[in-house]
Amino acid sequence: MDEDVRAGKLKALFDVLLVPHTHLDLKGLVSGFDPKFSPLLYTRTPDFPSHGTPTSSPDITGGLTWKGIGNIEEFVRAGGLLVTLGGASTLPLDGGIARDVRRARVKDLDTPGSHLRARFSRPDHPLGWGYRETTVVFREKLPVYDVRRSDRGRILLHYGTKPLQDPAFEGDDEPKDDGGAKEKKPEDPPLVVSGGIKGEKDLVGKPAILEIPTGRGRVLAFDFDPIHRYQTPAAFRLVWNALLNWNHLPAVP
Repeated sequence: MDEDVRAGKLKALFDVLLVPHTHLDLKGLVSGFDPKFSPLLYTRTPDFPSHGTPTSSPDITGGLTWKGIGNIEEFVRAGGLLVTLGGASTLPLDGGIARDVRRARVKDLDTPGSHLRARFSRPDHPLGWGYRETTVVFREKLPVYDVRRSDRGRILLHYGTKPLQDPAFEGDDEPKDDGGAKEKKPEDPPLVVSGGIKGEKDLVGKPAILEIPTGRGRVLAFDFDPIHRYQTPAAFRLVWNALLNWNHLPAVP
């Protein structure tokens, strides 16, 4: 609960923190419910028997607070693994826990809820165990992030089917002089498997999963929700792979 995060000393209690998808922005995560509504209970009662499970709180107002964000950063720097799903990735990426990540410049990009092709940039990573090099993920309207070219080793999964080493991602997509020979290259599969997208060129090649070293720990930030309404079982294993291999993850390039 938020009060657990605010109390700190998280590394003494946990090896992994998993933050599920949320539609809250960073401000919403920090501030939470206005304390003027305190106390706002989340406990099991005869009227609401499902509340207070799997954990409860006598007062859920107040949010994580900036102190709580600092406690999460302390947890990661001490060797913990922070896994954030979908919108929750604003916590480490916009909150400053994971450095050297920026919001990507996009124009009119819209993924209202689309199944998109994605490619493992590091297919030997434990997160990709059990998957083919190209897979499909479900993405909603979320921010798009990016890293410097020298930090592309931090990208575990990216949108589209081209490898990150493709000239199209190097700003060099002009045809080369091949001595007059003309060979038609096979077309890449479309980005969209189902649903729709607007401005897809701004998304192709961008990170779908980032792995950012932070102190002695690391952040695994998903740019989509792999457990969307429990309706995307093909992506569940990405989360299980992270949890099962939390202490056997390779060094980040």
